[in-house]
Amino acid sequence: MDGEDVLHEIKQHPELDDTLVIVLTGLDDDLIESRDLDDDADEDAVLEKPVDPGEFVEVIRSFEQFRLAIIQED
Repeated sequence: MDGEDVLHEIKQHPELDDTLVIVLTGLDDDLIESRDLDDDADEDAVLEKPVDPGEFVEVIRSFEQFRLAIIQED
């Protein structure tokens, strides 16, 4: 089982439907695009290794803003 299998397994469980997923990959940009990782509906963000800590923090912050926006809508 690889990371894509785990990702699809997570997204198949309704109780995990609100789980946001960041994929950390060793694939370069061309391979990411050819495998449609950046457009796949299952993951919420794709970061290429080695991961820039600042970029990782920005993704987490964007997730926090997304969650707050949803909570405020309810």
